[in-house]
Amino acid sequence: MVRMPWSTPSPDEVDRLFTVAENLAVQQGITPASRDAAVRALMAARKLATRDPSRENRGRLLRASGRSTVNVALDAGDSTLVQDLADQTVTLARELLHEQTDDDTVREEAVLRLAQAGQILASAGRVDEGRALVSEAFEAAGPGRGRTAATGALLTVRLDDLTERAQAGENVAAPPDLGALAVAYVDGQRALAVTAGNDPAITFDLAEALGTFARAAVFLRRPDLIGVAMAEQMSILMMFDGGGARAQLEVVAQQLRELRTIAPEVTVVIPGPDAWRHRGSYGAYLTPSSPVRPGGARKDSAERRASVTPPWGAATHGYAERLERGIALSRGGRLAEAYQLLSTLAGELATGDGNDALRARTLWRQSMVEAALGRIPDAWETAQTSVTVATRHLDALPDGTEARRTALADTAVYLTDASQIAAAAGHPDAQITLLDDAIARCGDVPDRAVRRALGTALHNLANAMTPDMAAHAERAVTLRRSLVDESEPLTVWEYANTLVLAAGIASADGRPGAGVTHLVTAAPLLVRLGPAAAQMVALARKHAAVLARLDPAAVRSARSRGQWPYA
Repeated sequence: MVRMPWSTPSPDEVDRLFTVAENLAVQQGITPASRDAAVRALMAARKLATRDPSRENRGRLLRASGRSTVNVALDAGDSTLVQDLADQTVTLARELLHEQTDDDTVREEAVLRLAQAGQILASAGRVDEGRALVSEAFEAAGPGRGRTAATGALLTVRLDDLTERAQAGENVAAPPDLGALAVAYVDGQRALAVTAGNDPAITFDLAEALGTFARAAVFLRRPDLIGVAMAEQMSILMMFDGGGARAQLEVVAQQLRELRTIAPEVTVVIPGPDAWRHRGSYGAYLTPSSPVRPGGARKDSAERRASVTPPWGAATHGYAERLERGIALSRGGRLAEAYQLLSTLAGELATGDGNDALRARTLWRQSMVEAALGRIPDAWETAQTSVTVATRHLDALPDGTEARRTALADTAVYLTDASQIAAAAGHPDAQITLLDDAIARCGDVPDRAVRRALGTALHNLANAMTPDMAAHAERAVTLRRSLVDESEPLTVWEYANTLVLAAGIASADGRPGAGVTHLVTAAPLLVRLGPAAAQMVALARKHAAVLARLDPAAVRSARSRGQWPYA
């Protein structure tokens, strides 16, 4: 139960509680802590609005009510409760919109929450009503935050409609204004993020807007724009350390790898961590003759664009397209919808045509969504099934073939992610067994995707504090050093992460010299990664303090060479 320490909160206290709830939702996703924070903010706002029903305080209540509604929707909660909360939000938002006032701040909040509630109701099955509410919000919006939110909502419901029609087998074409709408959404969200400075919630909203732009680019038949948007989205997600952001980052990285296979002429370059502040309008990229830099380069052939099969949400129906739609939903934070789609698809594949590779991938994504929703026992059961199906598929493939190497890389990822879920579910022995299996299966296969999966398994096994953790950490350091590719910042992040882990292990098992060497190697990488390495930097400083006591001469030597930035 959430208990309030005061009878009637002040406006400042309500604002503070809401900020906490928003930041927790961004950092953690939907967890017990973020749910409690949202409920606490809602209770406080309701008490304040009851005592003093001013327009400003009812605006605070609307904001807190909207946050709670979103949390319940993402948590795949009771559909009736979700709709009741959304209906209450709609009523209050309309009340505030109909009042004659010059208060743009509250009006913007009302537009935003009306659009948000429309999306939620559409997802809950009240499609026509939900879309009408989104259109109502769009018409009511003036310039600013409300307009951006309404534009994003309108774009999303249009993309959902296109996707549903495509999955039903219809040959859909992008509406004439789809590109302009996508540009308006990203440009508007960027302006808000730049103005806000370093507000994590608004910056994260920009990452989500870029993901939505990528969805629109699919229907525009523009793989170059998919690459541009997802590259920038990845650079922003790397700034966040929360589990939800890391899960989205993994999905985006996978989709970029798929894009390279489907559209090899697209060159993807991940921009730096602050590039989002300086990027111009995405409208420049819609002009067919305009070059795409940074983040993607393309051929200008319209024929080539038309022939590219989009990596997700394709204009054909089938299992693969539905799976990618589920991944896109989870990437966008729409976990309840993603779960419904993926679990239904997994059930169909279990009795379908025996496509074990697709079934394993579907179950894997379902387990990740269940874990993100806090359903750890369900996630553990699903993950085990995914591993069983994946290993069966892998073992049936002949050695030395491309198909086997691809399946091996996938299976190693599924085993490693299942091990993390096993740990969360309280099964440490299963965690170690799964990691050992992943490492043994990868062996010395030279395929790059397999080696990256092996690096993750070795890192995680070292982090599990097994008796051989030092050997696993050092092997992971060597392997991940060989995999660093400056065009893939995630490989730099992985290498730095393992160096910091190995430094901590070395300091704990009597090898301070090795620990100092690892931190010296990690230092320039951590600087290059910027905000994406904030958590690693904090951990590296803790290890550095220990190493300074264990081997002060080595630390002094590194500092004298300018290689020890750890205060």
